Amino acid sequence: SPDGKTLVAILDTVGSINRSVDFIDIASGRVVESRVIHESSNLRDVVYTPDGKYIAVTHQTPKNWLPVCEAENGQVFTNNVTIIETKAGGKVARLPLDDLNNYDGNP
Repeated sequence: SPDGKTLVAILDTVGSINRSVDFIDIASGRVVESRVIHESSNLRDVVYTPDGKYIAVTHQTPKNWLPVCEAENGQVFTNNVTIIETKAGGKVARLPLDDLNNYDGNP
């Protein structure tokens, strides 16, 4: 965080459609809050806003219910940025970056 008190860790666990972001108090080393990003995959990067009020997380959203042809492993994703308020219990908002009717196979 900009004030040096909080570390953000991306948890991109295999086997779950919901990934999460943990807020860790640096002084104690404890997780103070965990935020779930529903229907997310391949979390890639996280950055704080300069004022520390929000973080932005880049990730993909799986679209596995679509019929897939010629994709190597049958996975289809859209790209997203999720904005998370850093205050306790803050809001989570996903912003899709792709046209919602266009998808890319994950090689």
